[in-house]
Amino acid sequence: MKDIAGLARKIAAAAVLLWMLPGLSGCREAKDRVDEIKAQGSLVAAVPEEEGELTGNQQYARDLERQVLEQLAADMGVTLRLEPVKEEELVRVVEQGGAHVAAGVPVLPGYREEGYSLTYGRKASYLAVTGGLVLDSWGDLAGATLGYSEYTSVLALGQLRTLSGIEMKEMEAAEAVSGLTEGTITAYVCCEAEARELIEEENLQIRELPGLWPDTYTFYTGGGQYRLLGMANQALTRSLTE
Repeated sequence: MKDIAGLARKIAAAAVLLWMLPGLSGCREAKDRVDEIKAQGSLVAAVPEEEGELTGNQQYARDLERQVLEQLAADMGVTLRLEPVKEEELVRVVEQGGAHVAAGVPVLPGYREEGYSLTYGRKASYLAVTGGLVLDSWGDLAGATLGYSEYTSVLALGQLRTLSGIEMKEMEAAEAVSGLTEGTITAYVCCEAEARELIEEENLQIRELPGLWPDTYTFYTGGGQYRLLGMANQALTRSLTE
């Protein structure tokens, strides 16, 4: 009876193993990107296209990204090739195989999704208003007519669009000055570079949007690339603590 019971256990174990083998073979077929990069001899990184003069916060992020990518390539013993793409295309380029990693991907603080590294840097949005307007929170813009720059953070605009009754119009800074003066818009949302220009205008005040989460940046390696993501986090941590 013991022999029969032992044979039954062996048969059951073999059946389980045969059931698992297709899944295991599928895991083997998924290429580890680190091995792929080493075989190719080059790390291809998607980076944000530069649009106009960089602000202080943007320059800090770009310098840090370059340092991390150079360190990552050195750790793997390969060369580094940068591929500038539009900010909104960074993740898609990696997912479609056009790059091994993307740098400068904007996310909200605390973002925790697979394939995204630790966050770094800060990209704030600014508000131009007439001198008499006081806002305790960005929520006070509910029901307002808001102008915004084409360079305004997509994530910031997404938060603002959740407000009840808000009307939003894209416009140039010069048009915004007229709109604020004539009262056709309540406020104008813009990036740091435009805020520096608008601060010279009389009767306008520039302030950071109160209570609105600023963007932070992250590296993106794609889902399942834990080894590459771990190496990116290590290189980023070294750069942040140097």
